[in-house]
Amino acid sequence: MSKISIIKQELSSLNRQQLEEKIELYRQDVFKLKLSAATAQGNSATEVKKSRKNLARALTYWQQQVNEGA
Repeated sequence: MSKISIIKQELSSLNRQQLEEKIELYRQDVFKLKLSAATAQGNSATEVKKSRKNLARALTYWQQQVNEGA
């Protein structure tokens, strides 16, 4: 099983509050990676890209839950 499918499985099993917490963690991760990349501390652009995709996945699942609840 690929890492992406594991992340999707994990996200789909979370409730709305847990998703919001996970989204905040992903946002912090993206910020830290961008900051370290800007200060040339050796983080690759691929790590930022992976974190942004994980954030987008979490936001997608959150939006689906919001739409189902509306």
